[in-house]
Amino acid sequence: MKTVTLGKTGQTVSRLGFGLSGPHGSGLVPRADTIRLVHEALETGYTVFDTAPAYGDGEAESRLGLALKGHSDDHLFVMTKAGVYSASMGRKRRDFTPDAIELSLQDSLRRFALGHADAFLLHGPSPSELTDKLIQRLDTLRSVGAFKYLGICGRGDELDAGIDTGLFDLVMAPCPPDAGEAALGRFAKAKAAGLGTIAIETMHGVARSGLPKTGGDIWYAARRVKRALSGQNAGAGIEPEAALKTALGRDNVDVVMTTTTRSENLSVNAALAGA
Repeated sequence: MKTVTLGKTGQTVSRLGFGLSGPHGSGLVPRADTIRLVHEALETGYTVFDTAPAYGDGEAESRLGLALKGHSDDHLFVMTKAGVYSASMGRKRRDFTPDAIELSLQDSLRRFALGHADAFLLHGPSPSELTDKLIQRLDTLRSVGAFKYLGICGRGDELDAGIDTGLFDLVMAPCPPDAGEAALGRFAKAKAAGLGTIAIETMHGVARSGLPKTGGDIWYAARRVKRALSGQNAGAGIEPEAALKTALGRDNVDVVMTTTTRSENLSVNAALAGA
């Protein structure tokens, strides 16, 4: 697969990343299926893997750790996040206190069994949550080797504020096919500042057909219903391959994250990315 340099990190990584979120943190997709897909992704040339404790209360992280067991991490770029966590009734809770962030990272590393994360991203912090004490704790954690690069992920103004701080090496943000000027402008701003740029939700709103056939299909169908009931934008309704091509064609995007529960999608996506 084609590789890129991830901003000022200087790291050479795969153009596509594989995200373990959503269905890979749920019981609808068996652990064995997730592990198999990660192995297939490695064989196809994926080196970037992203997850977070909020996905299935750590289940997605545990699956990634099991899948990577026995694999050399020299060529891998593993990312996780902190600040947003699973709560009861499918809700999320926020906690950006230094102790909570450190504990979250320790728990993630235990699930990965890798010793460190290549990138540690704060999951949508507001400017007021980026306290001096938190920054000091993050500096300490980095100095002892818990993670290499610090990133921020989010959806709106919190990203603008985060980029302006100069604290971060990476930015992760949605980049759907119908991304507007504000979203694309954030990628340009981050790129100009030397940050590595990572696009997520690049398949938002793609056309789907047929009835759900697998646990993964059921998870995605349920998410579409949930979004429709909450009045969220249904997206552009274009074909998946066209959506991925759009993301790959964005000037200011380094890595395009993809998530799938189907083996065939890994190779198709890799081919589009220049495998």
